[in-house]
Amino acid sequence: MKRAVRGSTAKLDLQEEREVKAIPFQAGCTANMCLITEDTIYCANSGDSRSCLSTKSGKCIELSFDHKPENDGELKRVKAAGGFVEDGRVQGVIAVSRAIGDWEYKNPGLLQTIEKRKSKKKRKDKNEEEKKDPTYPGMGKTYRNVEECKKFQVTSYPDIMKLPLSKDHDFIICACDGIWDCFTNEEAIAFARKRRDKGPKSPSKRSKHGSPSKLKKQDSESKKPKGETSFIIEEMMDQGIAKGDITMSDGTGTDNMTCVIIQFRDADGKTGK
Repeated sequence: MKRAVRGSTAKLDLQEEREVKAIPFQAGCTANMCLITEDTIYCANSGDSRSCLSTKSGKCIELSFDHKPENDGELKRVKAAGGFVEDGRVQGVIAVSRAIGDWEYKNPGLLQTIEKRKSKKKRKDKNEEEKKDPTYPGMGKTYRNVEECKKFQVTSYPDIMKLPLSKDHDFIICACDGIWDCFTNEEAIAFARKRRDKGPKSPSKRSKHGSPSKLKKQDSESKKPKGETSFIIEEMMDQGIAKGDITMSDGTGTDNMTCVIIQFRDADGKTGK
């Protein structure tokens, strides 16, 4: 299972490298994935997106940890690949040491290679072109060996945590760093549990701005029974988003936010306690 997940991540990373001439060379993203089988939870992580699990009693279980450049193992790999870490960032720029994309930290010569290719006649068989080009990174034996991709300064290789599935598991919060800038794992779980038990805000307490369709949606959500979680993410973002003049803030609450809540249900369909 772990080999399949890591292989898929490497394949996705390589696919972006193949298409890099169609997107910004510096483009990249972190990744956090949860795979749930009948008896096991797998969480794969590359970067500073994160997942944590809440038990029915409210206990927090970490399913992943952030890949920061100053971490011992990460720092060692970055230096071995010819890079450095300054102010907690790879080459003083990128704040994570694992990500999909960000090819300038995997093959600095790739951009020059692409520019050279633009002046050459396009070949019909792209696969043949890749095989003949020794400068094309990730091809042949090197990148097809998933272990080798760990040698990059910024690698897509994910760490994977495995947890036996239990009847005591309540829900999982899977979110990017914009959420975790505003909440600790414990705070996010406490927030979600409290909002779920309390239920959606009444229309009078929700935003009065927006289109008629949005207001109608708010009214509909306010009628949802306690135990539902679909409204929690919106309220979590409302809570975390920066207020007032963001130019005077420290940046907290200004980053993009993405969040998913995976709610476990009992055999009878009930959630929570």
